Amino acid sequence: MNQIKDIILKNQIIIEIKECPITSIILIINILIWLYHFAYDISTEKVSFNYKEIISGQYWKTISSTFSHSNLIHLVLNSISIWNTNKIEIYKGSFYYFKCNIILIIFTNLILIFEIYFSKRISLNNNKIKMVESYLDNHYIGYSW
Repeated sequence: MNQIKDIILKNQIIIEIKECPITSIILIINILIWLYHFAYDISTEKVSFNYKEIISGQYWKTISSTFSHSNLIHLVLNSISIWNTNKIEIYKGSFYYFKCNIILIIFTNLILIFEIYFSKRISLNNNKIKMVESYLDNHYIGYSW
């Protein structure tokens, strides 16, 4: 029994999970949310970032879209990307890494809102209504470093 415990404790993945709990929690949240969406066949449009819906008061979609993925490949590629940032957490600490993630989530959502808002303003001034409608109706999901 002690040999199995020693093997587990010396396993590199287990060591990295212990060294970077925030990275591990983010990955677990992403996987659990994807499994929930998959198991209950929830459309990504119900949780995605959509300019019209967010402006109308569905602010929670700025967070739900961050943890949502359209398919398994999207989830796997984002998970690899997030896992590759665990060195930041190891070297700078969990609190620093957590702050960076929160700032990036807020910043990327604000950029997207402002991009759509200003594209809408510019397009209305130039009579390019069709381009604006496609921006306003798009649904965006997932966030990665």
